[in-house]
Amino acid sequence: MKKRILVSLLVLSILTSLFSFQSLGQNNTNLKFGAWVGTQPSESAINSFQELQGKKLDIVHQFINWSTNFSWVKPYADAVYQNGSILMITWEPWEYNTVDIKNGRADAYITRMAQDIKAYGKEIWLRPLHEANGNWYPWAIGYPDKANTNDTYIAAFRRIVDIFRTNGVTNVKWVYNVNCDNVGDGTSYMGYYPGDNYVDYTSIDGYNWGTTQDWGSQWQSFDQIFSRAYNALNSINKPMIIAEFSSAEIGGNKARWITETYNTIKTSYTKVFAAVWFHEDKETDWRINSSPAALEAYKNAIGAGSSNPTPTPTPKSTPTPLPTSTSTNTTKPFEMVRKMGMGTNLGNTLEAPYEGDWSKRAMEYYFDDFKAAGYQNVRIPVRWDNHTMNTYPYTIDKAFLDRVEQVVDWSLSRGFVTVINSHHDDWIKEN
Repeated sequence: MKKRILVSLLVLSILTSLFSFQSLGQNNTNLKFGAWVGTQPSESAINSFQELQGKKLDIVHQFINWSTNFSWVKPYADAVYQNGSILMITWEPWEYNTVDIKNGRADAYITRMAQDIKAYGKEIWLRPLHEANGNWYPWAIGYPDKANTNDTYIAAFRRIVDIFRTNGVTNVKWVYNVNCDNVGDGTSYMGYYPGDNYVDYTSIDGYNWGTTQDWGSQWQSFDQIFSRAYNALNSINKPMIIAEFSSAEIGGNKARWITETYNTIKTSYTKVFAAVWFHEDKETDWRINSSPAALEAYKNAIGAGSSNPTPTPTPKSTPTPLPTSTSTNTTKPFEMVRKMGMGTNLGNTLEAPYEGDWSKRAMEYYFDDFKAAGYQNVRIPVRWDNHTMNTYPYTIDKAFLDRVEQVVDWSLSRGFVTVINSHHDDWIKEN
């Protein structure tokens, strides 16, 4: 009898969540702001940059090589998440080319990183093997030694992801990246794309070099830099990030460039959900404060003064509290049915005894595909019995409950009416 009461409360809670949560995922279209802050992202470095720009960072960017273990990354990751941001790591295998990775030479290192990131638990965006359509990295297709091809790149990227999956990692988003221009023999934007099942987000890197370089660089608008790559990646049904961008001061008006750039992204680059500035005085002064005018333009462009980061399109690293029965949602049942419209099923993902037993694991991009197809509701079958204590108090396994919440959040964040179907739970019928 106790079990029946608890199950009834669980179902009631789920139904209450359905109606109360319906309105929460519809305003997640604002551009997210991020930065490489010019140095490794310690707490002080993050705070200094945020004070400079007058706004909290949604995304903090970090670069590491393949000799770097996660134990070195962790203090920086802690600083990022204590700040309420997401960590995006550009993962640079200076020690290997794609043939080496494809053939397993880096397996031990990748496996160790996978296990450590899984244990860390918080969501991390990994951007391995970036700018491979150039000729300056040893993993790039255009690299002069010609060791890398589209096929070896695809095999290497997939091997990395597969090792993470084999180790049960679910807290990583995989970011595919291209340079704004193809540079080198055999390079292209899409030739080395590893496939939809291996990519969560696409991204582009590009810079306005102005007239700073002796190879004949010229002042360019954001559109002149990014439009070719954007149009190529636009054929992929994935959210997009401008993962590295900035402007020189020399050769034009940087302040005006910043203003026009953000206006262009917001109005014409509709698939872009995040823009991550490269803030460093390196080949030239890429910083947001390279001049007072540039800083003022940047702060205006990002809406400086906002005290909170823009909501990220992924679940928070800590579970979101469920709404209580005191919700003010007054949606009538018949009205909700009308809102449901045409719908689809997620299928046998969370219904299987263990996710992946019967079909592929649920992926966030599925919900983008559902949206593009015109669906308005998504039914998510969930089977709880293998993840629930079989004696009082019948506690649900936290990891599984977090996973269900993650998948439900993917659906809600895209505005779907979301139906959680407690499915084939024969244990409910007992006693």
